[in-house]
Parts: sequence; structure tokens; C-alpha cells
Amino acid sequence: MRKMNDGSCCPPGELCRAARQPAELMTEAELKPSAVIEDVDFICCGEPVVTRLPDCEDGVCRILVRQNVILTITLRWKIDAETGDAGMICK
Repeated sequence: MRKMNDGSCCPPGELCRAARQPAELMTEAELKPSAVIEDVDFICCGEPVVTRLPDCEDGVCRILVRQNVILTITLRWKIDAETGDAGMICK
């Protein structure tokens, strides 16, 4: 096969000519993203801090426990795409 100036191929024994026409192709696309939480892990940083709250009534006391952590959250991202009909605009 013989290579044409436009990069296409012409079969042996055939006379091929190429014409160029700029064109713009377009289509609409609808994207539907989603995310799924796959795994959550954490690492404790330092010691927990326990604070007694002042509201003790009828033998019931409340405390507040604070802990610094580093969270690792694994996400799986997905995007579904649906395209419409293609159109062509010649320039």
C-alpha cells in the first residue's frame, strides 16, 4: 500500500486522491460520578485525654474522652458516562 499525504493508505493499483476538509465533531455526555468507601483505618497519636464534666447528678457523672488519630479512608471512584448522538459541523 502507498501512503498518502494525509496519512491514509491507497491500495496497490488504484488511483487515490485525498481532499481535506476541517471538521468539528461533538457529542453530549452525561456523567454520573459515585464513590464507595471501601476501608477505614486509623492510627492513634499520643495518649487519650479524659476530662470529667461538671454535671454529676443522682450518682451519674459524665466524662469526655479525646484522642488524636490519623484516619486512612480508601475510596473507590466510578464514573458512568452516557453519550448522545454525534453531530458534525463543517468549516
